[in-house]
Amino acid sequence: MYKVIVPYLRKNKLVSYPASGCQLYTREQAIDVLKKFYQRSPWNDGDKQEPWAEGDSERFTLHYPELLV
Repeated sequence: MYKVIVPYLRKNKLVSYPASGCQLYTREQAIDVLKKFYQRSPWNDGDKQEPWAEGDSERFTLHYPELLV
């Protein structure tokens, strides 16, 4: 199970989805959430604003959904 972390640079903090108390995402759902964020505001690979998904043993970005980063 995964959560998606989004850097919010204006306030210099990290925001996580889903909200606390909600069920965590599956890997496929986490990739879909990352894609939605990318559609709203595209970023370059390695950008400080690039969101990522993380679980107990894996962390990945949209640009590398099959690789551990």
